[in-house]
Amino acid sequence: MVLNDEFNEIDPGKSWNKWSKIGVQPYFVAVVDENSNEVESILTFLMDGDVETGGVLFDNTGRRTRRIIIDYLTTPEKYQGRGHASRLLNVVIDIAQRHNSNLFVVALEESCPYWMSKSFILEQGEINKRLNTFPDTHLLKLPTNLPDDFIIPPNGDEEDEDEEEEEEEEEEEDEEDEEDEEDEEDEEENSDMQRAIAASIIRGTCSSSSSSIDSSNRLADDDLALAHAIAASLQTS
Repeated sequence: MVLNDEFNEIDPGKSWNKWSKIGVQPYFVAVVDENSNEVESILTFLMDGDVETGGVLFDNTGRRTRRIIIDYLTTPEKYQGRGHASRLLNVVIDIAQRHNSNLFVVALEESCPYWMSKSFILEQGEINKRLNTFPDTHLLKLPTNLPDDFIIPPNGDEEDEDEEEEEEEEEEEDEEDEEDEEDEEDEEENSDMQRAIAASIIRGTCSSSSSSIDSSNRLADDDLALAHAIAASLQTS
């Protein structure tokens, strides 16, 4: 809820599925008021590589296979200025240091000055193809990061595009189904109305015919046949 208030249309479940496909796990850390349970600041980060084994990895080769990527960091306006964001950032930096992990952040253009003030610098290497999956964001890193051993997911962009196309097709099919159901309901209502009109014409004609025959025999047989024909036409149209 907090993320949606700040960024709009954030779907943690969808994000989880997306990153899980390449072995990346999202996590959330937050500052929460113990009395009101309100979230005063929240940071989401991704663990990539073998971080989750929990063991301390010694970089004897001078290269790393573990990385932590900060995805979002936000503090609602009424809680800003209390140091919450810096506190959460320090938690994640400590996690990265304890597990000998390289630390990155995915940031929008307007957020880059903040992260650069926290010593992050722009990452322009091939690892962008693994970690920076959005067209409007930049990948930044700490200058203390060691050379990184990583795998670029095959055809990641194509798979994402295929999934988006499938979702759009499903939405279109749902809309078409709803329209078909509405059309069927309209047809049923029209049919019911036509049957009611037809029955009314027959009843009215028969009543009028009976009355006329009893009184003066003025209603001709062809008039009664015409009334029945109109009723039948309404029922079949």
